[in-house]
Amino acid sequence: MAHADSATPSWQQFEDSRTGMLKKLAEPVLNCVKNKDDIAADSPIFHGCYDWHSAVHGHYALYATYLATHDKKYLDAAEKQMQPAGDPGVVARELKYMQDGSIGEYTADTPYGMAWLLEMERAREQATGTRTTRPLADEAVKQIKSWLADGNAEQNLFYDMHSNLSWTLQTLAGWAQYTGDNALLSSVREDVSKYLKTDEADQQCAEVLPGELSGELEPKSDITENGFLAPCLMRLAAVAKAGGPGTAEWVSRRLPKDVSVSLLTDPRSAHSAGLNFSRANALWEIYQVTRDSAVRDGFVKLVTAEVARPQDWDTTSDYLNSHWIAQFGIRAIDQTFAHAEQGHGR
Repeated sequence: MAHADSATPSWQQFEDSRTGMLKKLAEPVLNCVKNKDDIAADSPIFHGCYDWHSAVHGHYALYATYLATHDKKYLDAAEKQMQPAGDPGVVARELKYMQDGSIGEYTADTPYGMAWLLEMERAREQATGTRTTRPLADEAVKQIKSWLADGNAEQNLFYDMHSNLSWTLQTLAGWAQYTGDNALLSSVREDVSKYLKTDEADQQCAEVLPGELSGELEPKSDITENGFLAPCLMRLAAVAKAGGPGTAEWVSRRLPKDVSVSLLTDPRSAHSAGLNFSRANALWEIYQVTRDSAVRDGFVKLVTAEVARPQDWDTTSDYLNSHWIAQFGIRAIDQTFAHAEQGHGR
């Protein structure tokens, strides 16, 4: 993969432009979330944006964009699918759809889509002030816990696609913090310690992490150029999000002394075209605990440069790109806003 550096805007410049970037990124989301695409056509709610999990994070992206811009068109577009007029039973039917196996394993919706549903529910509750779809999130937590209990954790630590363990634990930790569920957060921290904070993972990532930062994501270990997640960056992000005593020091010790991040400019697949935004998501979580300005600079570089590459994500690009990549960019930017910290309870 080719990579290149570009001039990095200042943090102030990023703050001044971030709502405009969100509006650009939201256009392909508005375009796809209303669809009834084949893979998830039977889902009562999440049937646009190609498949079930992409429809879920499409909804998340619209709620997040509304929270930042206060433009009701984003809220209305999401709610039109979530709460269609004259259909009070739609949430119950979606819950049944999640429970009865209709989603299907091949779509990678457990744990990946379930984790995104937690992100969606948090954003929806903050946007609407209601909890009418909380039962969907409760079911998502249940299914993620079952996935972890079934022995899927260790084998997915270095996976660079949907079932990545670090993404799952990071998102579950965020939900526990949002809802004030201390028991769930404690359980996540136990899994983080058991699977992510190991000597084996340290050895693996000592070789791989520099390439994830530089953009030289040639196959090393279990890393491939076709995935959309950088597992060693995601590992640090998950540890950072889960928190606990000594987290900042633990994460800082595993970063290079001089963090330098480069942009991927020649992705080899529709999945790898999302690596700039997904790496930025991880960098922001890492920055939250390390307060390393070089990490924040890397985040700003990746987000602003990728927004300026609409050929990777807008509606003129292939649907394999446009149905999902912009949502990752929206999540990266959404993380930088201070929305309500606490949810409406369990």
